[in-house]
Amino acid sequence: MKAIITLLLVFLQVYSFGQARVTGRVTGPAAPYSTIALLKAGDSSLVKGGQCDSLGRFALAAPYGSYRVAAGKTRSAVFTLDSAHQRIELLLEPAATDLKEVNVSASKPYVEQQIDKLVLNVENSVMAAGNNIFDLLLHAPGMRQDQDENLVMMGKSGVQIWIDGRPSTLTGDGLRAWLKNQPADVVAKIELIAHPSSRYDAAGGAGIINIRLKKNVQQGVNGNVYSSFSIGRYPKASAGLNMNYRKDK
Repeated sequence: MKAIITLLLVFLQVYSFGQARVTGRVTGPAAPYSTIALLKAGDSSLVKGGQCDSLGRFALAAPYGSYRVAAGKTRSAVFTLDSAHQRIELLLEPAATDLKEVNVSASKPYVEQQIDKLVLNVENSVMAAGNNIFDLLLHAPGMRQDQDENLVMMGKSGVQIWIDGRPSTLTGDGLRAWLKNQPADVVAKIELIAHPSSRYDAAGGAGIINIRLKKNVQQGVNGNVYSSFSIGRYPKASAGLNMNYRKDK
């Protein structure tokens, strides 16, 4: 048992030293809250998705390697993260192009403002790559966390978490662990309701976050293994396993 714990600590220590940070800013009128993607330089495969803030700024943690950052059709030059280059600063400016042909297509934006709520359309978004549900919430407009990692919406604490239209049975540390251990790609969309109407429970006066999960249509046994590691003032790590069995309905 001691040998396993020792190996795990060594792995986490090596992993933490192999992490770097990419920061930057996207310019242009569409920059606020736009989504960005960290791509491998070799094959342009998606490593992690991210979102800009209201000023077009972004920050991504990534392991050592060679990458590009993409914002829409704009891509940065190839850069390398290693022990000598642990922090990279980028400026992405949309290239000016001549309009030759107009093609009209419709797709949902990642951040969608509706009459009574703000909707994050996570499904088919780059934000679903490399993030967990807690990460999605922290990057949402008007959301932050306090010193105890409790979610705060529009300056109000005591936010309720709902799953598929029903209040979650988890609270406190258990709920926070669930949000951090669930990969973002299980989410279809997230509804942020800062001012719940009378149709919601009166206890949700501080705000409601309704997480709508994707419907699982996979038959038989399926599952996934996930892990995460972050380092700030103190290192934090988590891992988990989800297993499901489904037959017909």
